[in-house]
Amino acid sequence: MAWQSVGSATAADGWVQIPQPLTSDVIRVSYDAAFPAQIFVEGYLRLLWDLNTYGYDWYRLYPKGGISEVYRLDFLLPADGSYPRIEIRRRRSGQSAAVSWSIFVEEWR
Repeated sequence: MAWQSVGSATAADGWVQIPQPLTSDVIRVSYDAAFPAQIFVEGYLRLLWDLNTYGYDWYRLYPKGGISEVYRLDFLLPADGSYPRIEIRRRRSGQSAAVSWSIFVEEWR
């Protein structure tokens, strides 16, 4: 098994989708973020199953340049072969609203 790329996206005020579906519930998230350490930045990650079906869990992200984090997502792979996609967005208030950051996602398979 090894880390395989799922894709990347730049956070925005609305949800941004990484189009490649997940085939594993273990992901590694890396950030491309350049802002002073004293700024506290938040974002969110959720799973999208189809056009109007989302996972009930939102995962809170704290982007930090040069850091990777591993998440175990709470979902079962469906028998029908449909796999979820990842959506991200930045928090729309406070210091998070003014900072730009990107995410790179890999899955363990």
